[in-house]
Amino acid sequence: MAYVIVPELCTKDNLCFDACPEACISPAAEDANYEATDSLYINPELCTDCSACVAVCPSDAIYLADDLPAEYADAAGRNKAFFN
Repeated sequence: MAYVIVPELCTKDNLCFDACPEACISPAAEDANYEATDSLYINPELCTDCSACVAVCPSDAIYLADDLPAEYADAAGRNKAFFN
């Protein structure tokens, strides 16, 4: 099960990006599409559930996919769609 970033809560502070040992969070600040995206996203294919991102997120925007609050249930699909 992968972690998911809730776009409505993400502040794009990049702390999770820097903490991720698997480099599964995108886009990077230097990527061309960084400014155009509303959130950072976690690639569910690469996430190893280490929880390093959760500990550093100041906006509590990161959840295990199975633990998403009901009002953000579609966040898992939006995270996956970003990588497709």
